[in-house]
Amino acid sequence: MAAPKPRWGGAPSDFCKGCAKRVYPAEKLQMEGQIWHGDCLRCKECNKKITGANWGGFVPPDNTAYCRVHYDRMVAAKGNSVSFSSSVVKHPSGISKT
Repeated sequence: MAAPKPRWGGAPSDFCKGCAKRVYPAEKLQMEGQIWHGDCLRCKECNKKITGANWGGFVPPDNTAYCRVHYDRMVAAKGNSVSFSSSVVKHPSGISKT
C-alpha cells in the first residue's frame, strides 16, 4: 500500500536565496529567476526592503541585490550597465564579446 499524500500538497521545494530557508507560496518573491522571502530581499548598500517599485538589479559576480537608487549610482560610476551584465563573455585574450 502506498503512503498517503499530504493533505495540502506537502512542503514547497523552493528555498530563499537570502536565508536558505523554505519559502511558502504566500511569501514567495521571485526576481530574475531567484526566489526570496519578501523580508530577505534587501539592498546591500542601504538595507532597504526591495519591491518591484524600487528594484534596481543584481550585480555580478555574486548577484548582490541593489535598490534602484544604488544600482543607478553604480551604473553611473561605471559608465554603462554592460559591465554588470552576465551576457558579457571575456575571451582568454582579453577581448570582451557581448
